[in-house]
Amino acid sequence: MRIYNNINAVNAQRNLSITGFALAKSIEKLSSGLRINRAADDAAGLSISEKLRAQIRGIQQAMRNAQDGVSMIQTAEGALNEVHSMLQRMRELAVQAANDTLTTEDRAAINSELQNLQQEVNAIANRTTFNGKLLLTGSLATSVDSASAFAVGSRVGGEGTVTGLTVNGTVAAGTYTISYDETTNQLTATDGSTTFYASLPADNAYTPGPQTVTFDDGSGNGFTLNISAGFRTADLLGRALEGRSIEVDSSGVVAATSDLRGTPNTPIRTALGHVAAIDVSGALASDTYTFSYNATTQQITLTRGSDGAAQSLDLPASVAAGGRFTLNFEALGVEITFETTTGFASKDDIGYGLDRYVLTTSGDGSAHFQVGPNSGHSYLVAFSRVLVDNNSATPAALQNLYTQLNNFANQVDSSPGTNAQQVQAAKDLITAIDGAISYVNNVRSELGAAQNRLEHTIANLGVQNENLTASESRIRDVDMAAEMVTFTRNQILQQAGVAVLAQANAIPQSVLQLLR
Repeated sequence: MRIYNNINAVNAQRNLSITGFALAKSIEKLSSGLRINRAADDAAGLSISEKLRAQIRGIQQAMRNAQDGVSMIQTAEGALNEVHSMLQRMRELAVQAANDTLTTEDRAAINSELQNLQQEVNAIANRTTFNGKLLLTGSLATSVDSASAFAVGSRVGGEGTVTGLTVNGTVAAGTYTISYDETTNQLTATDGSTTFYASLPADNAYTPGPQTVTFDDGSGNGFTLNISAGFRTADLLGRALEGRSIEVDSSGVVAATSDLRGTPNTPIRTALGHVAAIDVSGALASDTYTFSYNATTQQITLTRGSDGAAQSLDLPASVAAGGRFTLNFEALGVEITFETTTGFASKDDIGYGLDRYVLTTSGDGSAHFQVGPNSGHSYLVAFSRVLVDNNSATPAALQNLYTQLNNFANQVDSSPGTNAQQVQAAKDLITAIDGAISYVNNVRSELGAAQNRLEHTIANLGVQNENLTASESRIRDVDMAAEMVTFTRNQILQQAGVAVLAQANAIPQSVLQLLR
């Protein structure tokens, strides 16, 4: 008999520890309801479960997306229902106007209602929105037009090369420093005693491209500079030349040590930066936005072309090389981020770099609906333009209606046409309204088909969600009945282990009988 190491107690303790660990795991599963609480429980099962969870949550969000899409379509379709009603009323009036029982005054009264109905059709199109997005103007999503002069990557500033420099007439030896006056668009080159002048075109007359600048003293003496393209405005060219100098040697030609030379070519530039990002999501589509710089207030103004709406902003005093800054024209829905190359030392560097730039926007009438859990599970729904006007973006049927409404108005208003002309104008109007009704029919049909598709999509997503959830549950969730069996077994084993350990601890005490 041994008393130093109680092997029976060690064995009982080891088994009790195993049982205790298994009981703790069983309690964890029962309390959480999950078979897999950590990767150690089932590494492969956890991986599969997480992938299924990603799909399930994506499907649930896709269902909400599709339901929002249905709401969006119903909003547009409800407005088009009223447009249809007004077009039907317009047709009724046109048929009435074509009848020879009416006088010019009667038809003028009909025209008054027709014009009001046209205005209300346009008003409904301009008021029908979903979450701030216009649905019936063909500009559901506004973006920078692909042909816009101002876009991401556009240069702020100017950069070019002096490709040729000749001395004209007689010019005394010296160094002639160039300065530029933005107010008069005039350049001067002087060595302190002799001054030569050159005038650049006004900005509204300036044509970007290669330029020839001639400095003259009025007697044919001076310099001629040939400059490559790279300067968008006269001010940028003038500012690129400002501070540069031309050195003439004693033989009356450009010195080899001159700052500006034609051979080799001399690079010239203003402070430079570029457009890093443009957000026009809140801007009007199919519109222009023009920058203008006020050197007196040192503010940059952005003006919308369609209605003249404008907003002015203060410019940063300076921006270090490689730095960024943002101009947020919130009232116009345009936000632009710029990044500098050389750095901007003053507000003028930025202002003249942006002056006269034109940003052009375009609109896309299609809505992108994400109706599945993965990137390719989406499709586009067209929300067509329903404005009665002569805009180039307006469908031909509605442009024709606009034309015939104006033609009818001209025949019955202040300088009325003959009765036959009025009747013919009313008949032409009937035909135009029929075309407009047909166009709106097609728009509503497409929206209705898209809504039906979305509703089927929602139903299918519901089935997917149910089946994937069941699959994920089988992998991840615990079988409570089976786990209770395991729990009960472990609980009994733990109780037995404690009792056995107590007995094992008592065994060495029998040695005391030998020591009496």
